[in-house]
Amino acid sequence: MIATHQDVEVTIERDITAAEDFELFLDPTFKGRGPTVCKTAIVDRLLATHAMDGYTRAGEQDSWTVTITGTADDWKQMGLALEPEGKLHRKGDRYSTVIWNLYSLAADGVTNDGAVLAALDLIDQHEIDASRSRFTDLLLSEDDDT
Repeated sequence: MIATHQDVEVTIERDITAAEDFELFLDPTFKGRGPTVCKTAIVDRLLATHAMDGYTRAGEQDSWTVTITGTADDWKQMGLALEPEGKLHRKGDRYSTVIWNLYSLAADGVTNDGAVLAALDLIDQHEIDASRSRFTDLLLSEDDDT
């Protein structure tokens, strides 16, 4: 007997309303170029949560796609919540740290345009010395893929 299956796409939505919730998906203290999303941990946690529903992983963890979406206001609020005032920042002041954190997440392909738009808004609002073209290139490259 041979069993076959079809690959399916499952979308799981969850509202994140606090920095603590966001940190379930993001490691804001990642010792690299900024925060990162641990895709394998997210996949494993989702499968563990839904194991009784019969979900299992098909393929390697790298074959899974994880995207975190939100509006520009959502990303700005979350970015600022993860970088509290008074904290020593590796990338300059608080706002510079937030924009580069948002850039890192967008460059890694785990966010939607909202994160880039939030960073551009913070650059304008706080007159941060940053190359806007690096951010707009992320928006353009996503458009080219479609």
